Amino acid sequence: MRFVVRPDCMLPSAWAALPRGPRTIDHPSGRPFVDGEWEDHEVATATARGVRVVLLGAFDTDGDALAEHCVRLSRGGGVEALASAVPGAYHLLISAGGRVRLQGTLSSRYQPVHRSLDRVTVAADNPAALATGNSLSQVSPERLAVRLVAPLPPWPLGEKPVWDDVNALPAGHHLELDRDGQARTRRHWNAPDAAAPMAEAAPEIARALRAAVRARLRAHPTIGADLSGGLDSTSLCFLMAAEEPDSLPTHRGSARSMLTFRWEVADPNNDDRQWAEFATTRLPDATHIVEGGSSAPAWFGRMAEPYDDLEAPQAWIRTRAQDEHKARLLAGRGVTAHLSGDGGDELFHATPTHLHALMRTNPLLALSHARRYRALYRWGRRATLAGLVRSRSFRDALLSTADTLHAPIGVAGGRPDFGWGAETRLPGWASDDAAAAVGDAVHDLADTTPLSGSAPQHLLLADARTAGEVTRQRSRLSEQMGLSLHAPFLDDHVIEAALAVRLADAVPVDRYKPGLTEAMRGIVPARLLERRTKHEFSADAYAGLRQNRGTLLGLCEDMRLEKLGLVDAAAFRAALTAPHLNAFSIIPLIPTLACENWLRSLPDGGQR
Repeated sequence: MRFVVRPDCMLPSAWAALPRGPRTIDHPSGRPFVDGEWEDHEVATATARGVRVVLLGAFDTDGDALAEHCVRLSRGGGVEALASAVPGAYHLLISAGGRVRLQGTLSSRYQPVHRSLDRVTVAADNPAALATGNSLSQVSPERLAVRLVAPLPPWPLGEKPVWDDVNALPAGHHLELDRDGQARTRRHWNAPDAAAPMAEAAPEIARALRAAVRARLRAHPTIGADLSGGLDSTSLCFLMAAEEPDSLPTHRGSARSMLTFRWEVADPNNDDRQWAEFATTRLPDATHIVEGGSSAPAWFGRMAEPYDDLEAPQAWIRTRAQDEHKARLLAGRGVTAHLSGDGGDELFHATPTHLHALMRTNPLLALSHARRYRALYRWGRRATLAGLVRSRSFRDALLSTADTLHAPIGVAGGRPDFGWGAETRLPGWASDDAAAAVGDAVHDLADTTPLSGSAPQHLLLADARTAGEVTRQRSRLSEQMGLSLHAPFLDDHVIEAALAVRLADAVPVDRYKPGLTEAMRGIVPARLLERRTKHEFSADAYAGLRQNRGTLLGLCEDMRLEKLGLVDAAAFRAALTAPHLNAFSIIPLIPTLACENWLRSLPDGGQR
């Protein structure tokens, strides 16, 4: 899916090169409103009483229902009521009386961007569509420097597109275009209070997830899903299996087929396999696919091959070869949509920040939980107590990242981190100019209002936006093979339900993802809800580096990032060939590889 949104006015000549798509939806006035390329099941539109509503994405509604919303909007009804009534994840576009409103999702899975030329603003789903020529001259080196930060830029640094003069809508905001094409952004959403006890919150989470899954099932007679063995993907598989085909409009009178997919991981001690195999015995009507061994692509494969999607460096580039292999395999089996558990960790995993926030409202309960956190993370007693009583504003926390940009990424344990986000670092091969650009960005954005006044809620939302970006980029890659990717955990309704869980019920570290576990009781077999382990994939990273080292070293030749003055190619080459005593030294390599690949993917090859 790709599209451009035009205001209901004549565009100046500066927009003459704006791309046109094969499909068009008009404003009520008859002028072009939305044009681009999308599948029939990705769009729903209706017009009534001079109001046109367009949904682009995944949703559970139809044109008749949208027409009723058009009537309500014409009478002054709120847009929020429409968004609340329609499950799924989608762009919401409204044209009425010459004015336009556009919004995406909280997670950034559907992320509108906009640009103004000659005082007229145009929006799109991809910043590359608004960048003239997609050449290096349109790229902001300063914004690209931010993308070198590992493991990811701290919020809100990564929110800015790397293309000059293109801006992304902030979370919880919408874009308004007036009759002359003038734009302004407005906030329409705030995080709910984290006040719902688990007995109330769990059923709401279950309802939201069920509706999110249903929004995908309605449009796809053959659907796939990851079944890694983890709680997140397992929950989605059992939610899909629980839906009756005859209740879904697309499937009346026909059978629905479901395929699950799992990668066989390199680490023999990873127990994902045994949990996934048990889950398959409880899903007898699904087809189960396991890929692995010598025939499966390794991590860091195809890193020198250009991307067609030029939005930004690919945050998940390390698994590109695997993603393409999986998409081809599933599309060859007739799968048109694939569900992943991405977002489950971000929404339901208890963090030290939860404990720090609980200290403000219930210190005795927080201290009782602190003993378990100390045992899990190997914190010292004194450091734990000092961290719990110390408070920092979001502004101070963000500013502090500029002071530690070149410190090494530490191994978890020994020192509690109760901050507003994970530690981030610039790699040692980043130039002084890159460090200055990132430091300037930190100071320029230090007064940004956090996503929530609650640090745990802010952290959840910031991580969900990162997961949304990854899903968005990976889906564009797989869509070239006929397969769209979906992450139901990242739907707005699911995020809101997770945010509402009372802090005291979300914080226990001795219970694995308590909000999701309680929500899935009666849906997922009880044994699967008892899992407490979560493995990492460093073995896959080491194997991929060994197998693809020659290709990766080739990216150090005539390095585009060095020509921009952002890295030292020799230092980066040395880091690639150095022994990695733990996976933490591999993490900084990935953003640099992603940025270099992206530059080489530009039509001019990233050359001035």
